[in-house]
Amino acid sequence: RYEWRSEFRAQHPEYELGDQCGSGLHGPGSGYGERCTGLNYGIPEVRAHRLAIVEEACAPYDVDGFEWDFQREPGHSVPNLPENGSILTDYVREARTKLNGIGDRRGRPLGFGVRSPVTLEKCHAIGLELETWIAEGLVDYIAPAPHWDSATDLPFEEFVDIAKGSDCRVLEREEQRWSGDG
Repeated sequence: RYEWRSEFRAQHPEYELGDQCGSGLHGPGSGYGERCTGLNYGIPEVRAHRLAIVEEACAPYDVDGFEWDFQREPGHSVPNLPENGSILTDYVREARTKLNGIGDRRGRPLGFGVRSPVTLEKCHAIGLELETWIAEGLVDYIAPAPHWDSATDLPFEEFVDIAKGSDCRVLEREEQRWSGDG
C-alpha cells in the first residue's frame, strides 16, 4: 500500500492490531484492507517507542510543542474501543510528562495539542477522553475537524463548553479537500 514499515514495525509485527482494531473499518472490500496494520498502544513497548520519537523530535530542536493527530485514521490505536480509551488517556499523560521534562530542561514549556474528530460522540467512539485530558491539563489545545473536508460550519460549541474554565483552547482548522487526481 502506501506506507513504509519502520525498523520497529518490521521487527515487531506482533505489535500490530490486526483483527483487534477498534475502528471497524477493516474487512473484505474495505479501503483499509483486511487487517489493521496500526500499532497497538495497549502494549507498553509500543507507547515507549512512540514516546521516544516525541523526545527525538522535540528535545534537540527549538520547537514550540507537539501535536498528535487522532483525527486522520480514527480508532486504529487500541483494541475494543471505546472500552479501552483509558489506554490512550494514559498515553497522553505519558506524553505530557515527557514534554514537561523537555520544557523544564529547556527553560520554557512546550505546548501539546491534539487533532480530533468533529464531535464529542465520535471522539468517545474511538476512545478519546477529551474531557479528562482537558480537566487534567494534559493538552493545551484541541483542533476538531472533519476528515478530508473543508467544512467550516462545525458544531464547536460542545468542545468550547468542555474547555470552559481551563487553559485549553479550541482551534478551528480548515482542511483541504483532496480529490486524489492531482
